[in-house]
Amino acid sequence: MKRRDFLKDAGLITAGCTLGSIGTYKFIENKTAIKTNSAFKDKNCDWISHIEISLCYHCNLNCARCMHCSPIAPVYYMPLDIFEKDIARMSKITNSKIRNVMLLGGEPLLNKNIEEYIKITRKYFKNSQIVISTNGLLLNDMPEQFWQTCAKYNIEIWHTLYPLHTKNPNLSKSYQKAIQYKVILSPYTRYTFAQMNLDDKKQNKICETYKKCRYRIKSTIIDNGILYPCPVIFSTKLFLNKYFKSKALPISNNDFIDIYKLNSIAEFQQFLKEPKDFCKYCNAQYVPQKLWALSKKEMCEWFNI
Repeated sequence: MKRRDFLKDAGLITAGCTLGSIGTYKFIENKTAIKTNSAFKDKNCDWISHIEISLCYHCNLNCARCMHCSPIAPVYYMPLDIFEKDIARMSKITNSKIRNVMLLGGEPLLNKNIEEYIKITRKYFKNSQIVISTNGLLLNDMPEQFWQTCAKYNIEIWHTLYPLHTKNPNLSKSYQKAIQYKVILSPYTRYTFAQMNLDDKKQNKICETYKKCRYRIKSTIIDNGILYPCPVIFSTKLFLNKYFKSKALPISNNDFIDIYKLNSIAEFQQFLKEPKDFCKYCNAQYVPQKLWALSKKEMCEWFNI
């Protein structure tokens, strides 16, 4: 389902209506509407494109092929003190020059202290686009204070689309709340999930694989002081290798880095530019798109077997 079709079905726009403040624009403190990301259209190359931080590992859905492996992940909430320490460190290393900071999970709305994480993130990244990535199922149940906090700190909310959303009236109500509080809320994926396509037998050429990787530089993850260049290495190290021990794939010290050993944005960028040892097990330039389905926690959801 296309974004416009979803909003039309939800009764939020008409056929001749533009998306307007629902998805194309965001509101800043002086209530002036500006195009999202317009502040980043400069040609400076000393900005980091994107980082992601999980507020929790688990989820209220059970999606097959979940890139963050939530169906097999433990119940875990990122400690607030560790979160702030890591955010402060990333701000220092990059001089706060990160275009997009995404708060996700698992399902980030399961974290009851989410407003505190929002405040901390904006404290250290005053000029970044800060996004909450959610499945949207809990949005209508979020308290008024959550919406007020998102509005005050200029937080965007992106939600994924699943077939079950077409039968969920609460999502339409969430859009009405977003309009009421002037918070940008937007669907950003369709009914498909990308499969990791890991293979321990097929030894890919590392440099070629890395150059064609769809996650390269665009899906950097920070977790408990460790920087992962992609969700594949992150999920394999923390979840897949522990759950599917017979299929465990080697993770070398080259595949991640301690952010407290990084001293500059140049070192950060250099780490992201270099191919990783793990790339030989990953075929991320060809990622099969599969229709959304419930997970059975089977190996075939993440491995090419």
